[in-house]
Amino acid sequence: MHCEKSPCVESCPTAALERVSHGAVIAHQSRCIGCGMCIIACPFGVISLEEEQGVQKCDRCIHRLNRGREPVCVLTCPTNALVYDAPGTMASRRRTTYALKAKKK
Repeated sequence: MHCEKSPCVESCPTAALERVSHGAVIAHQSRCIGCGMCIIACPFGVISLEEEQGVQKCDRCIHRLNRGREPVCVLTCPTNALVYDAPGTMASRRRTTYALKAKKK
């Protein structure tokens, strides 16, 4: 999860978490002091703290997004259940799917 208004970013005393242009929240390991405030603030429980590496969370494969590629999880999902797209496109796709299901009934 990457919230629009990320409580984890707001709660970090060292600015180790940052929202970037792709909408992802990324962790800067060099700034993390391991206080765990972001873990407490995260409403979805997706942030963990590893002793050696500091804060860990999905960054949407930001290095791939910067090159115009999809996140690895989307590419490797065996059931094609994951999709990466703009929020507006996702909402439109969802409405179309519901409309098609309603039409079949």
